[in-house]
Amino acid sequence: MKIGVMFRKRSQYLGGGEMYVDGIIRALGELGHQVILNEEFDGFGKYGLYRSLSFRPLKELRKECDLVIDAYGISPWMKADFVCLHTPPTSEMLAEKYGSLLGKAYWKIFKWAAGTPKGIILADSRFSQSIIKESYNKDAIILYPPVDTWTYRPLSSNEDRKDWVLVISRIAEEKNLTEIPLLASKTPKNIQFHLVGNTPFAELSQLEIEKIRTTAKSLGVWDRIHLHINISQKEKQALMRESKVLLQTSYAHFGISTVEGMSAGLIPITPDSSGHRDIVPNEWRTNDLETKADLITVAIYLGWSSEYAREMSDLAERFNFEEFKVHLKAIIHK
Repeated sequence: MKIGVMFRKRSQYLGGGEMYVDGIIRALGELGHQVILNEEFDGFGKYGLYRSLSFRPLKELRKECDLVIDAYGISPWMKADFVCLHTPPTSEMLAEKYGSLLGKAYWKIFKWAAGTPKGIILADSRFSQSIIKESYNKDAIILYPPVDTWTYRPLSSNEDRKDWVLVISRIAEEKNLTEIPLLASKTPKNIQFHLVGNTPFAELSQLEIEKIRTTAKSLGVWDRIHLHINISQKEKQALMRESKVLLQTSYAHFGISTVEGMSAGLIPITPDSSGHRDIVPNEWRTNDLETKADLITVAIYLGWSSEYAREMSDLAERFNFEEFKVHLKAIIHK
């Protein structure tokens, strides 16, 4: 079957959306389909909702292909057979975006003109699925992103680890990274915190780094926090191999880095919310700062063992590429 795959211009930072696109393209090829790609584009810009209804690259793909997948979903109204909504906006976000009188009129007229989204919508977690239902009154099928466990699983066999907590994150305000020094101040002094971060927003990312530094110095824990900014995959994997805990400080639609950490044998400690609930065992999720600090201490001194590292790695295999390929095949042939 000839399948068209549409996606936006790629970021230099390989985020979850880009990994989802790559997984779809690779899986379709391995399943024997001929994959046709669109020309890259940056998005729709002004009046993007209306542009999504008659988007030229999509029209071209539809002429040439048996079916079309919008792999980095921009709008549920894209006239593709499958639309992957990677980070769907909540109803609150939509209300804020279209809250003005002009915005409300634009949104109302658009929904009247567009009607109900026709394509099959794919969500990357139960969290995203619930947002899609709330925001668009549309049922979505869950297709978890593919995680490269083949790369990370061998790291889980390392038994000689340090009392390190690893955070892998984009450096941005919404990631709540100032929680790191707060947790450091509530845990034993020998526990070290390592932040692996990329800085896609330049000056804004630097402001967040300064917030972390200022907070850490005020709490007297700056010597226990280590920043690794825009490092290589090899360097990141070396830190994963040495660490015991993978910490997440904010919500996630899915949480690819969490699965990567588990695959490498780290114990994940995350908020009890969002996509984390699809991935992380109940006992390692909490929204309370004090409890999170306690969980870090327990994980470092009592929870982590070579046997438990293998158990975490086994749990991560639910999200490997082969599982993704099986699920994608079932969806497109349904």
